[in-house]
Amino acid sequence: MSEAVLNIRWIIHIRDSITHVPYAGDTDSNSRASLDFAEARSLPCGRHDRRKMNFAGSRELTGQVGQMCSTDDREKNFSTVEEIVKRATSDFGGILKLVCLPESFDFIGDSTKVHHDGLDGPLFTRYKELAKKYNIWISYGGFHEGIANDPTYKCYNTHVIVDNEGQIKATYRKMHMCVVSSENGTSDESEMVKPGDQMVVCDSPVGKLGLSICYDIRFPELYVSLRKMGAEVILIPAAFMIETGINHWQVLLTARAIETQCFIVAAAQIGEHNDSRMSFGKSLVVCPWGNVVACCVDSNPTFTITNIDLDRTKDARKKSPCYDNRRPDVYGDVGAKELPKSK
Repeated sequence: MSEAVLNIRWIIHIRDSITHVPYAGDTDSNSRASLDFAEARSLPCGRHDRRKMNFAGSRELTGQVGQMCSTDDREKNFSTVEEIVKRATSDFGGILKLVCLPESFDFIGDSTKVHHDGLDGPLFTRYKELAKKYNIWISYGGFHEGIANDPTYKCYNTHVIVDNEGQIKATYRKMHMCVVSSENGTSDESEMVKPGDQMVVCDSPVGKLGLSICYDIRFPELYVSLRKMGAEVILIPAAFMIETGINHWQVLLTARAIETQCFIVAAAQIGEHNDSRMSFGKSLVVCPWGNVVACCVDSNPTFTITNIDLDRTKDARKKSPCYDNRRPDVYGDVGAKELPKSK
């Protein structure tokens, strides 16, 4: 696929130059790259100079968060995903350890009765092979996992972590079904999707991952539970609508980061998928202190890179040991019962 068609750009550690993304400035110079936003954005993908980037002093490894506009053309979506993975690993090979893709990376259509493959089917097998081909862990943020012999054509909305050998390391099936009411009627995700019922945390090269999807973000009980299960980095792939995206997206992501004291990595769908559906975009990475440390702002498929330094997670939890001060004896408890003390 040509650059003219895909038009992928890369951005690294976007900070003070994004005036419409407010946050308290981060003063850790060792955790940012020396290449500023204006310079990065002006360069076509694949022509930047890694020598200008300075990751010295950062203890942890690097993650990527992608942004794309899926359609009902599965082959086109696959090509877009591969190009994003290919470019990210080519440009940042050796330091990049995790690629994150949005919800519904495989398919967005206007029909509720569509055949979807299982995770062992031919389509997702190809996605697993991408991870092995490019030697990278991939968060596939929401695959339409078919349910065998289901006459309703329902599927699971499944977040899958695949390692660099092409093996599935974890699967999470979205548990909260999105319901949206407007003057045009009510849209209910449960008409197409069967909810899951398991919380999932798994190990990865960038820390212990807590898995979720999109509408889950509105239920803080889930994220408290993921933190209690040991999560250090929480993934929230999404396909937010425009109205809710403008008003709620960044606010919710920041809140989840602050309350869990985890990195939040949120890969998002963007743009017009068909005549009846558009997505907000603005893929973000938020640090445990609530600062936005990376953001995709382009309307075309793109990605951004950030360091995930778990020392910052430990520092946030030490400075504000709020989990040690919880009162489940008064207001009850949720999720996992074990909670490590702050150190």
